[in-house]
Amino acid sequence: CETAINQSLSYRDIEEESGVSKSTISKIMKGDSTTADFDVTQKLLGFFSKRMGRTLTLTDILHYEPDNSVSN
Repeated sequence: CETAINQSLSYRDIEEESGVSKSTISKIMKGDSTTADFDVTQKLLGFFSKRMGRTLTLTDILHYEPDNSVSN
């Protein structure tokens, strides 16, 4: 699925195929999303799994950056 990987996608394309709104996709891409919605995550995993031709999991998309400003 090399073509699917290199293919340019618009927020509208993702919205239409995944069911996730453009505003939600935009917030995620800008880093402005403050909550984790498992319904959205499941939809996006399904969408990108189909595009990539393999099953993606949370570990494929999660990135953790500790908040060093919070003291223990």
